[in-house]
Order: sequence, then C-alpha cells, then structure tokens
Amino acid sequence: METAISISNIMNTLSVLSISNKRWIADNLYKQIERESLSASKNADKKWIEDFLAMPHDYEQTADEAKDNILKNRQFGVTRIIKDL
Repeated sequence: METAISISNIMNTLSVLSISNKRWIADNLYKQIERESLSASKNADKKWIEDFLAMPHDYEQTADEAKDNILKNRQFGVTRIIKDL
C-alpha cells in the first residue's frame, strides 16, 4: 500500500507540538542533513580520486620525445621553432 503525505499535512501535524518537540525534530533533521551532506561530499572526493588514478599517466617521455611529438602532430601547416631553454 502506497501512502502519500503532503507537506501541508505534515506542517499541520507539527503545529500542535510543543516548542521543545519541534526543536528536537528540527535538531535531528539538521543532524541527518549534515550526515548525508558529508557522505555525499566524501563520495564525490572519492570518485574524483578514483577517476584521477584511473587516467593514464604518461610521464615517461623525454623532453626530446615530447618536442618530436609536438612537431610531428602539428596541423594546418604552421611551423614554429621550439628552442631549448
């Protein structure tokens, strides 16, 4: 059985509660929101790290090889001189 409760019905129900009960509910809702936000943030950080580590890291290329690759892959007939520093 599916039950649907509207926000206005919830607010009507909460309106009869004492201030201390309303405060308890609000405090617990905020705690739950903080836990869920922290968990979502940690998951996003973890995913970024996993994605970064999964990327190919091709840093074994020498400077001369990088220079040759740049020259070899030029397009549109543009020629520039690459000078050593």
